[in-house]
Amino acid sequence: MRKFVKLVLPSFALLALGYYGYTRYQNSSSLNGVVHQDATSVLKIGIHDIKETLLLDALGAPRYYYQNLDLGNRTGDDDGKKESIGKGVEFMPYNLLFFTMPKVEHTVFTVFKIYDFTEFEAYVHNKITPKLDANGITATQGYQSGVFKNGSIAIAWNDEKLAVAVTPRIKNTGITDVFKELLVDDKTIPSTDHPLLKTIKNETAHAVYAADGGVATLTFNDGNAFLKGKGSVDFPFSKEVTVPSYRNTSLSFHYGLNLRANPIREALLARRLGNLTFFEKYNLDASEIAKSLDGRLSFAISGRTVQNDTIITYEYDDNFEKVARKTVQKRNVPAAYLHLGVRGQKLKSYLSGKGALSENGIFEPFPLYQTTLFEQSTRAVFSTVNDTIVPKGKTSSYFFNLQADFEKLQKDLDISHTRELFSILTNMRIQAWHVDEREIKLEGTLNAVDDDINILSQLFFGLQNNEIIEPNEAEL
Repeated sequence: MRKFVKLVLPSFALLALGYYGYTRYQNSSSLNGVVHQDATSVLKIGIHDIKETLLLDALGAPRYYYQNLDLGNRTGDDDGKKESIGKGVEFMPYNLLFFTMPKVEHTVFTVFKIYDFTEFEAYVHNKITPKLDANGITATQGYQSGVFKNGSIAIAWNDEKLAVAVTPRIKNTGITDVFKELLVDDKTIPSTDHPLLKTIKNETAHAVYAADGGVATLTFNDGNAFLKGKGSVDFPFSKEVTVPSYRNTSLSFHYGLNLRANPIREALLARRLGNLTFFEKYNLDASEIAKSLDGRLSFAISGRTVQNDTIITYEYDDNFEKVARKTVQKRNVPAAYLHLGVRGQKLKSYLSGKGALSENGIFEPFPLYQTTLFEQSTRAVFSTVNDTIVPKGKTSSYFFNLQADFEKLQKDLDISHTRELFSILTNMRIQAWHVDEREIKLEGTLNAVDDDINILSQLFFGLQNNEIIEPNEAEL
């Protein structure tokens, strides 16, 4: 027995030491050469750490994983086999990194390493080319590129790396410049001595976001996901926010942006709103809207309300003339309230002048429900409830506060597409506050129904088994 112990324990110690060295090396080397040297922020998804966590979770709850994996196999292809095509690129690296660039707004970049270029070229020909727009593959000096038909994903590659850009609207100039710098000029961060990479390397959470002056982490646990972060700001947010207090809310949110203290933030808000197609579609000037706001925003859903919809049909009378018939139909909709802090009563007059409000004050661009605008001296209220009474406010020390009760929210929304997701989750809370004049903190929790199973597994198996997601649905 002693001889056995003497042999086994050192072996285990050597294996543990070797595994520790392997993870340390991979955690560092996987960060090198895949982030642009001018990146303003980096998001690290710890693929290996997530796999390790789920493996340990499976060892602790083998029956749950066996039942769900078996169900996944039964609901797969009839013959249980799926087409397997080599890709030649490492889509699941040790760490998956996303980053943003200072001159390319609303765009996220990521870089994958190609380990077999011949295999990758075949994969592009068979799988990627059919998904590209009419321009297909464009050959440029040093790399090739293409844009997906959806207009939101652009890719570029050489014989070593594949670069991907994801954005609501492709603007070729800025993205193309970044592609060239990544693939031709090799303007990437070579080592983890860089402040951003050093930050994400040292954090042990499953997901880490780092930017100048701040860091946030997300950890997936049994029954919940935990978010925490801290950072510094040049201009303070609102240290206290007064928000309307509705009863039995299923969803509540408030944000004190404090535009009065920061005209730069107002200009940034106007620019970001202006990039939304909603404002362009209805001929609304985002800068004019931003000027009328002071940065206070709150939103709540509390129960349901009844609205009258007027339905117009056309019939032929006895003289065979086409006449319109109006019928009023009642329907139940979520009781929703959006409060915007305003600087004077300018917003309603602006929207009326643009034809966005009906004579009854209904906000016409919102098609789902009848949303009425009520304006007071310090706030504008968009509501599905035709009631000008605003409840008393309560003071909150959080400048950002998001809370949801998913069982109540499903009843209030009554949307079939959210039923399966909300049945997996119980509640959520995310809050941010000022520690001092320039420092802020962030904490949040998302809770699932089963406290003994990792929340990632609950979401994956719950949605997959209900055919909401497919394993290869989002495959590049």
